[in-house]
Amino acid sequence: TVVYADKYRVLLLGDTHYDADKEIYHSACYENGKKPAPVIEKEFARNATMWKERCPKLIASAYSKKTPDTSFVLQLGDLVQGDCGDPVVHTKMLNDTIDYLKNAMPGLPFLSVVGNHDVRGKDARGAYERYMPARITKELNLPQINAGIEVKRTNFAFRHKEDLYVFVDFDRPNDNVIKEAFKQHADARYKFVITHGAVLPWDAWGVTYGLYGGKVNKRRDEMRKVFAENNVIVLTAHVHAFAYCKYEDENGTISQLMINSVWMEDSPKELEVIATKPEDIGSNVKRLYGKAENELFVLDSFKSGIKEYFFAKGSAGYATMDVSDDGVIITYYICDNKEPAKVIKLR
Repeated sequence: TVVYADKYRVLLLGDTHYDADKEIYHSACYENGKKPAPVIEKEFARNATMWKERCPKLIASAYSKKTPDTSFVLQLGDLVQGDCGDPVVHTKMLNDTIDYLKNAMPGLPFLSVVGNHDVRGKDARGAYERYMPARITKELNLPQINAGIEVKRTNFAFRHKEDLYVFVDFDRPNDNVIKEAFKQHADARYKFVITHGAVLPWDAWGVTYGLYGGKVNKRRDEMRKVFAENNVIVLTAHVHAFAYCKYEDENGTISQLMINSVWMEDSPKELEVIATKPEDIGSNVKRLYGKAENELFVLDSFKSGIKEYFFAKGSAGYATMDVSDDGVIITYYICDNKEPAKVIKLR
């Protein structure tokens, strides 16, 4: 049995949708009589109010959980709102956001995986792909991580101490990058998959949107086998909920944690629990829609392997992840509460 000595903490943030000023970031959306869709305008207003007071308090609370062995901050996609209408402005939004968070959480490397809002808007993906790899490379080579790699694309992997971190572009995942990372680091203590979408289907709207493999059964099933064989721990976001799921089959185990940091005005200050046991999977979709939506067959295809399940509505917050030989422990905090709302042992 291999025995490792490394112990460290990671601070986890879910969706943040940074968007502090509509005039700075969205003026191009209103040029020449244009106007974004009403739902997008509502998001602009939501983001401006929450980043004026609530989100800075959440970030400060997360940073207060920094310990001497904290290695980095990990944000799980939808770092920014996007919808800038101009790639230069989109780049500015990305840069401003990381600068803001680095100033608010000094002394720690900051890592982020691509989310749908991070590449949403006119040439937003091009802007992201031109800017973020170099910025993430800089963060990965700070002393706390010292990965010694250059990131060139949105799918990449690095070794931190005895553990593997595989970053997946959920909209454009690269199966070969993932498989090669697992092959090269077969001896890793824990193998983390960082993706804005999910590997295990979520119990929320659009079950297959962003799910690894989507509606393509063959690819989804093939990669589920790959992930299970490597006993991965998936860290994900996107649904604006707090959820945990553990899947087991003859190939191995997949543990998946979903968190959310979008602190809307009506976000509950306590966990509003929807489901607590495996047989409840699908109950949230039924609650939302009154009946099972037509993609629930995907949930059904995973159901027999679900061994642990927890889903809480909304529940904006952040988490600490403590990694050691004893396991991977998640402590989740709601909004800027000082006391934890939930502790989960992922492995």
